[in-house]
Amino acid sequence: MPTPELRTLAAILENASSYNLRWILVKDTFYYDILHEHGFRLNWSLENSGDIRFGNVTIWEKQNVPPIEMDSKSERGFWSYMWGVAPLLLIGALILTLLRRIKKASLRSLFDFFHARKPPDL
Repeated sequence: MPTPELRTLAAILENASSYNLRWILVKDTFYYDILHEHGFRLNWSLENSGDIRFGNVTIWEKQNVPPIEMDSKSERGFWSYMWGVAPLLLIGALILTLLRRIKKASLRSLFDFFHARKPPDL
């Protein structure tokens, strides 16, 4: 009897296309049989490539999962522009605020320096 975690994993792997699950990265060999049973095939591993950049992680692929379809409305609009413009505006406002405070502080210190001294007694 598999554990609840393995039953959940099996349910997700059975419906991989409804979750848009095409690629799986696996480090533990325990999952190899489960992935193979659900139609995934080993696409990349350290043994078959000799490439050590990913360490012992293997990449599994399920061929019949379609790519995610994006609607064109999600790619443009007011909020997409704000996503790009608002951070730049906030950074610019922060820099202007800091420059004004530095300028005020330096003018105030110069004023205090020259006017706080007593004139020499003659």
